[in-house]
Amino acid sequence: MQKERACAAVRSCEAEGDEPTSSRRGELVELAEAVGWARCARLLDARVEPPQVRLGRYELRRVLGSGGMGHVFEAWDPELERPVAIKVLERVDLDALAAARHEARCLARLEHPNVVSVHEVGQAELVGLESWDRAPRAYLALALVEGVSLRAFRGPWPRALEHLLAAGRGLAAVHAAGLVHGDFKTHNVIVGHDGIARVIDFGLAGRPGSPELDHAGTVPFMAPERLLGAPADARADQWSFCASAWQVLFGELPFGSTGDPVQVLGAIASGRLAQGEVPRGLPREVVAVLRRGLSERPEDRHPSLPSLLAALERAAERAPRRRAPLAMLATTLALATVIVAGAREPAGGGQGLGDVLGLHAGLEVDRRRARAWIERGEHELARELLRDALVRAELAGPAAASQRLALRFERLRLHARSEAPSLEAVRDDGWVAMRLIERSGSIGLLLAWSRLHGEALARVDPEAGLALLEPTLAALVEHDLAGEPIAAWQRLALELDVAALHDRAGRHEHAATHWAAALAIGEQLHGPTSPALVPVLHGMATNAVARSDAALGRELLERLEQLDGARGRPAARMLRGEFGLQLR
Repeated sequence: MQKERACAAVRSCEAEGDEPTSSRRGELVELAEAVGWARCARLLDARVEPPQVRLGRYELRRVLGSGGMGHVFEAWDPELERPVAIKVLERVDLDALAAARHEARCLARLEHPNVVSVHEVGQAELVGLESWDRAPRAYLALALVEGVSLRAFRGPWPRALEHLLAAGRGLAAVHAAGLVHGDFKTHNVIVGHDGIARVIDFGLAGRPGSPELDHAGTVPFMAPERLLGAPADARADQWSFCASAWQVLFGELPFGSTGDPVQVLGAIASGRLAQGEVPRGLPREVVAVLRRGLSERPEDRHPSLPSLLAALERAAERAPRRRAPLAMLATTLALATVIVAGAREPAGGGQGLGDVLGLHAGLEVDRRRARAWIERGEHELARELLRDALVRAELAGPAAASQRLALRFERLRLHARSEAPSLEAVRDDGWVAMRLIERSGSIGLLLAWSRLHGEALARVDPEAGLALLEPTLAALVEHDLAGEPIAAWQRLALELDVAALHDRAGRHEHAATHWAAALAIGEQLHGPTSPALVPVLHGMATNAVARSDAALGRELLERLEQLDGARGRPAARMLRGEFGLQLR
């Protein structure tokens, strides 16, 4: 009878002539399947869009993940007008709400950036679909974190270790609150699009020694004492963390991925750890730290999770000093700026190729129009246009990542041209842009970002601009990146920016060093008589006057007058008019 009612509901929708996009239908069919409805939809193969699905006040939009305990949906909270993640428990017995409350209370005891936060716990009926079971469902409303699981993360080992350490700090916060997670594994850590790793799924969390946790968990990630029935404690979580780290770094679990506890215990007793390809440059000390955390006897492991994390950080420092240019620069820039803002990137809605191309074209038109307004000084118009364009780009998700980066660059350009930009806005746009650039793998973009961000920061505080630009410049020089064509002209631009900021701050001797370096690079790139040297010679001459070096000032003026093209002589005449008497 329920199946007939469900099929009737599908036919009713079909009769109304709804024609949803295939991508949207695919999401809703997956959502419907999680609540027991989609079998009928696939049987009829109806090209219709199911009605809106609600759980209490929340509008369920798509499935984010499913597991043995339930399903997690992306949802919309219309009262607070924000996206959330809704975890709906699979069980519908009398203890379901108690289980949801237990998980929510464990999360409520934690306040840590590397642990997902909880908004609400409750029980409500699914509305909008003819599901096979209409019993009220227990649920948790959680902060929505868009990203990938640590299991699916792909990147160099230093970045992977950085995420592992962050997740470890979240797990340590669980222990500090007097709890154990009970099911720590790579699937239960989400690396968000904001670059932050967060521990999720506290369905098995509880106090150390809780009897209900003795046999619950995921076998390949469970410590041997737990497989033998011993109570769960922080040392068991430590073992799970090390097994997860082993999988992330080496591509496979240390004692196999079987779900048979007997086989896992046999592999642990043998002492042989499975090990795939060792990442290039990974210090042996990191492996030793993880091996200790995977000891069969709990007392042989690290004294605590914080001590394990500290040992991992010390071991990672033994890696070869020379790193990939992009990783080196990203680290330098992150340390050079104190930025505390982030941004979530919503997932895309499954757009077709035509939609994506149309979106990109529209955003590019808006970006160019905003650039023109910035150059004409119409900053308020540019600010409004960029704000609207960024909203559209962020709603589009990963499909518009390149356009989001381009729009953030224009916002930084706007800050750099504005009279009194907000320091918080400059830092927000700079931080989000850097995160996008790090994923692109482009040194050129990262260097361009440092210039724009530094220029924008300097509008608020010249010292803040220097704090970003000088370490970037030092990194280029130290790692010999200036020999690459893209880095050579970027270094020239950085030298000019740093020299000008030192002059603004009254540190003319420091500025002189950078002006001289800029001239040497410019001559190497363009030749000694190129008009491209006019800005360099102009700045050097101004600096020479500020330092009362009349001889150098006269020499630079004469050189400007001798430059080919129409730019050198007018610049020289202008300089003579400004401070000609000082050069006599």
